[in-house]
Amino acid sequence: MIITQPVPGEYPAYYENYFPLLDKNKPVLEQMHEDGEKCAKIIAALPQQKWHYAYAEGKWTCLQVLQHIIDTERIFTYRALCIARGEKQSLPGFNENTYAATVEMKHKTAGLVSLEWTSVGRPHWRFTWDLPMRKRNALGMQTTVA
Repeated sequence: MIITQPVPGEYPAYYENYFPLLDKNKPVLEQMHEDGEKCAKIIAALPQQKWHYAYAEGKWTCLQVLQHIIDTERIFTYRALCIARGEKQSLPGFNENTYAATVEMKHKTAGLVSLEWTSVGRPHWRFTWDLPMRKRNALGMQTTVA
């Protein structure tokens, strides 16, 4: 099942960096599933002492990066649902730095984050898999974020 790659103008320019990361010889949904499983294994294997490591002052820790990926997956799932159901309103954007600054993560362990990733990623993949092709290629509108 092939999902066509969007053309410039159908997405914000900052997403352009991600397209080269896709395997052009593999269906997107298959890659989503495989990458989700790989990500869960990486999260579970990350040593506890690395969770709060940041490579420089003011940069996100490993845990904050993982939480950002999980939050973004949730947001994209919501957007996909809205678009698939024919939502006509502009969808809200989000400020990843505000999100990162407001989430409490001291209690999280590798196991909890891995479970959270799996519980968020698999439903997104499953939801996308079940969409008819015409809805997989549908477009939505996003408001800008300051």
